[in-house]
Amino acid sequence: MRDALADGERFFLVTSASRMRHAVRHFERAGLQPIPAPTGFKTGSARVRTLGYWLPSAGNPRKTQRVGAFTR
Repeated sequence: MRDALADGERFFLVTSASRMRHAVRHFERAGLQPIPAPTGFKTGSARVRTLGYWLPSAGNPRKTQRVGAFTR
């Protein structure tokens, strides 16, 4: 990416909102100046909150990964 940009040239970094902080840090460490353009915001669910919602499931580790991305 650095070879494709002129010195000091900025670019839009498009990735999921939950991974944006990590991605920006990665490019900044490489000496680049990204302009964050997050996508894929998780804003809730229209799903009915049934008993099954509160029970452990195989999909729940994904939710904790997203939360972890915001707390680092």
